[in-house]
Amino acid sequence: MLNFLTRAVTTLMVIMMFCGLLPGSAMACSLAETIDPRTASAFQLGLVAAEQKDYGQTIAQFTQAIEESDHLAAAYSNRCLAYLQTKHFQAAIEDCSQAIDRDRSQTEAYLNRGMAHHHLGDYSAAIKDVNRLLKLDPKDFRAYFNRGLAQAELGKPELALEDYAKAIEYRKNAQYDEISAIYMETGLSHFELKDFDRAIENLTQAIAWNKSNSQAYYNRGSVYSQQQNYAAALQDFDQVLALNEQNAEAYLNRGVVAYNLGQTASAQQDLQQAAQTFWHQGQVDAYKRTIDLIAKFQQGHASAMG
Repeated sequence: MLNFLTRAVTTLMVIMMFCGLLPGSAMACSLAETIDPRTASAFQLGLVAAEQKDYGQTIAQFTQAIEESDHLAAAYSNRCLAYLQTKHFQAAIEDCSQAIDRDRSQTEAYLNRGMAHHHLGDYSAAIKDVNRLLKLDPKDFRAYFNRGLAQAELGKPELALEDYAKAIEYRKNAQYDEISAIYMETGLSHFELKDFDRAIENLTQAIAWNKSNSQAYYNRGSVYSQQQNYAAALQDFDQVLALNEQNAEAYLNRGVVAYNLGQTASAQQDLQQAAQTFWHQGQVDAYKRTIDLIAKFQQGHASAMG
């Protein structure tokens, strides 16, 4: 039989929120000073652009607000978040640092700077920022979740599990998809510790909170495959592809599972589809590995027939 080829995939989920002045509402970020009308206008236009996911315009408007009022911590904090969304991580770090220099109570700036450090692979710096945030707000579920992700990247799944448990404990303000992500990462840390039963338990919780979480189905299918529960794995990979028919890894793994179940025709079809999808997505190395696997599959099948 072929060995299972891929492992469960951990994906950093960034949970972010713009802070600012909203008409008819309290300020999400405290501002000690009254700001002039031109700054307020640019600030508001920046928030509107952010809501519309026009991050280029978001950056332009908050840049104007900063030029008008350089002391405005919330403008730096919001531009930092826009830089995060456009993957300008060093610029995000610089802006969040400017926000913190102007207002040490800027919890969102600590959160977002920590995420920028995480994206750049500086997990220790990410943890330091989260720790600073938790001194200001010890019940911020996002902080515990992001620190757990950093601990996982540092190869410390036990510490990650402690943080994910805190994130679940303080999940009161979390959205369903955010809770689903926390349970999914909890399952992945149990997977890393080879506690497959608890991994499945938590991945099942992730699916219960968000039935569109294709990664949770994929990862649970991966664990089932490790347990050689191929029938259950096949169902999960079916669900992944129902949610995302362009998931090449799911085709690959469903093909391996089908082969282990003796479904050779289905296995061949899925492996060919995986190779084709990898090729179209520009994943050349994955394409080559899949072609090698197909050859191995065909050789094994020929030997069995002979």
